[in-house]
Amino acid sequence: MRDAVGFVRSDTATNSPDFHLEPQESIVGWYREAGSSMSTTAVFATGALYLPRAELFDRVAWSDIVDFDMPEKRTHRGVRIRTTHGQQVVQITGRSGPANKYEDAFAFVGLLQNLLRFRA
Repeated sequence: MRDAVGFVRSDTATNSPDFHLEPQESIVGWYREAGSSMSTTAVFATGALYLPRAELFDRVAWSDIVDFDMPEKRTHRGVRIRTTHGQQVVQITGRSGPANKYEDAFAFVGLLQNLLRFRA
């Protein structure tokens, strides 16, 4: 995710999202959609992925993620993850790199592939 233009590493920022983490967790970074709102669409913590819902964040433990759907190039609205509790869409739709060549969703897919490969 470090190459995604919307990803902010927690060790390089001063304005991290403010919400309750589980004990022993810390924020690694967060993703903000480009545009006028710059709203946070995902927070990456050491034990979980936090996804905003209204004014709260849903906690998805990394260990609960069992699969994901590969997004369609140029037409996706995020990455659908499958968990032990159902499905959710992670809104990562920005672009980065020279001439916005790279879709940030595929950086997230790489993270998910490594996560699932590591656990296999």
